[in-house]
Amino acid sequence: MNKLKKAVEELVIDTNISKRIRDYNELHNKLINDEEITTLRKKIQTLYDYTYGGQLLGGYPSCELCDPGHVS
Repeated sequence: MNKLKKAVEELVIDTNISKRIRDYNELHNKLINDEEITTLRKKIQTLYDYTYGGQLLGGYPSCELCDPGHVS
């Protein structure tokens, strides 16, 4: 138990881990507040809702995901 306690204490005072956590939190906050990411997440959620809600997408230009110049 003492070894576990010591290992946890060392993790808490390790400056590299603390810096990585701060960097992660900073990047996470930037992503959450990024306007383009928010717009993309909304589009993905809408597509998901349409697909799993049973609505047919109908291809271009209905869903605007398909390239109109691309022939399958």
